[in-house]
Amino acid sequence: MGFLQKLFGKSSEENRADEIKKRISEDYPDNWLRFFEFLCFPTDDLLRDHLIRAIEESSPQRVLVVGGVHLFESLRPEELPAYNICDNTIHDLGWLCEFCKYARNSRMPSVVVSNFPRKYSPPTIRFVVGPNYVAKVGDVGGTLYKTVAPPGSSVALCEEGDQKTTMSLFFYGVYALSYYHEVMQSQHRRPDQLLMCAVLTTPGDNNLLIKEQEMLKSSVDSAQQRRILIQASKTLELFPRFYDNDDRYTESTAYSGGILANFKVPERIPTRTATH
Repeated sequence: MGFLQKLFGKSSEENRADEIKKRISEDYPDNWLRFFEFLCFPTDDLLRDHLIRAIEESSPQRVLVVGGVHLFESLRPEELPAYNICDNTIHDLGWLCEFCKYARNSRMPSVVVSNFPRKYSPPTIRFVVGPNYVAKVGDVGGTLYKTVAPPGSSVALCEEGDQKTTMSLFFYGVYALSYYHEVMQSQHRRPDQLLMCAVLTTPGDNNLLIKEQEMLKSSVDSAQQRRILIQASKTLELFPRFYDNDDRYTESTAYSGGILANFKVPERIPTRTATH
């Protein structure tokens, strides 16, 4: 930070992040972030144990876990036996839409675990395919793909207007503030209408700056960790996002969520319960 910035106040980037936060806040009562938990755990295992325990203790009828697919791949038989678990291990937009449709129509409580698109109406994804990788659109070589889900597709776990069905929302990792906002909008919920809403991460989160990772490693104060993670979420709004003449644009995973590729409709929904 330069001398003049110290003397006269915030940088233009900080002011821009504050403007985004203010604009999002206008959609919600009071300070919408006060309904969020921001928690940092030393390891993925401890994070996973907390997540499972939080679901068990609050018993929501619908649960959306954004990211963290690997956390549910080794679900033990005694964990979450009351729930259908829809784990989008192939990171496919079509499967996500079918999972959410299944959850909306099912009488049994459901947990949907998946990467999640920022653009949800209709669900839309963009990604680049290279010789041996699939990546977010950006400064990488490859073929640009854009996929829009068919009309009527939805990534909502509850029907619009349904406030009777209880729902919790968890983010695995830190994302931009506006991404939290878009995901909640996709679920037709304000943060105060969710049973639980939490951002769960570890100091190794790739969306964090190295200095933020080090601060979290050395901090044992939950209030301080919360401040670090909220500030990180504000900072992630500053990543470049723009279109050029080829309809290419740069975006970060932290801004628009993890990668989803293609649109395939499964012949059957591969749900499972912990007892299966």
